[in-house]
Amino acid sequence: MPYGLRGADNATLEVFGGKLRVKDRGLDCRKIAEWKTYHNPSTGFTIQHENKAVVHILFDSDYAFITTDATTAIADGSVIGQRLKIIVTSTSNVIVANFTVKNNANTKLLGDWVRVLLGASVIPSWLDLVWDGSNWQQNNTNDGMPTAISGVNAHAEGILTIASGTTSHAEGADTTAGGTTTHAQGSSTTASGDYSHAQGLQSIASLYGQFAQAAGRFAANGDAQFTRTVLRNNSSDTNWKELFINGFNVRWTLADNHSYACMVTITARMSSGGAEGAIFTRRLLIERTAGTVTMRSGPSSTWGDYNPGGAYNIQITADNVNKNLKIEVKHDDGVSAKNVRWVAVVEAVEIGY
Repeated sequence: MPYGLRGADNATLEVFGGKLRVKDRGLDCRKIAEWKTYHNPSTGFTIQHENKAVVHILFDSDYAFITTDATTAIADGSVIGQRLKIIVTSTSNVIVANFTVKNNANTKLLGDWVRVLLGASVIPSWLDLVWDGSNWQQNNTNDGMPTAISGVNAHAEGILTIASGTTSHAEGADTTAGGTTTHAQGSSTTASGDYSHAQGLQSIASLYGQFAQAAGRFAANGDAQFTRTVLRNNSSDTNWKELFINGFNVRWTLADNHSYACMVTITARMSSGGAEGAIFTRRLLIERTAGTVTMRSGPSSTWGDYNPGGAYNIQITADNVNKNLKIEVKHDDGVSAKNVRWVAVVEAVEIGY
């Protein structure tokens, strides 16, 4: 048997009166216990468990349409932090059932968890839950298609999706969420930069905190897309300060053999006293070819800056040492140093060849 209910010795899986019950005498999950095939029970059942970490629902080859009970979907946990994993497979390793755990009662999910009808060989479908003392909270899930989840508190759904980063989310078809707290959705998208988001078709968000969107590609993913990234830093003297994506050391780097038509918006706000803020907009074309970063056009102003007293200063250059678009800022009114916060948004049309 490729899959089974895992529990302590003498555990059993019983089906009765439209209810699924796991009976076990211990908490330890070590050995494969007795299992029974699930034969089309009545719609609306309660998943009952006796302090077990795994409930394995095994279908035979019959088609089944099953939904948890609306008010008592899953029996309460015994201790805060208890984990419960619900696994769905079949004797033929082909999932042929519609199985639903509803987002209601004491089961708090991101949405109804549905194992949809399929007629192809797939890996097991599972839902992982944590008891918080009042409700079962969704931890992560594999929605049953060929998906892979390795990140802590990650979520993968759809087909050929991978959620490997901590608290990452991959959905759609052939998407990869590899960075920490990333979101990849659509088809053939990749969110590899921490806190990034890739969507549409064949987009890549490789930078920290980057948003990327595409509707296809020429030859490689990410070679025809739009991206948006936010940079920031503080200044408190008259020296130039570089803006970074994470505020202190992550730069806006360029992919090799790519060009970027950029609109850069920079704004500043002083802590107190004097003129409180400024705004600058610049348009530019920057590229990286065979490892060399070059500013091809600009930066040029798109409309008039707002710069009270001329005290706020910016400069945007191509940094070939770090392979990035370099944005530097400072405040100098010729009187005294001021504490200023700076934020820049880089919106880019990216093309690779």
